[in-house]
Amino acid sequence: MVSNLPIDPARFVEAAAPLVDLSIQECYREGVVAAFAGIAALAELVNSFPLEPALEPAPVFQP
Repeated sequence: MVSNLPIDPARFVEAAAPLVDLSIQECYREGVVAAFAGIAALAELVNSFPLEPALEPAPVFQP
């Protein structure tokens, strides 16, 4: 289920980093949070694209 609640990038990074055993040095934290904010914005754009219920993903990728 996709939530429409806004994400606080700083809180998300703070909460998610320990879950994946990731230690973020303080000097990099601002950049990591900014990068995640950009990723979240792109994900919102992708997730907002309407798809018809009949569409299904291809079983094999063929370029």
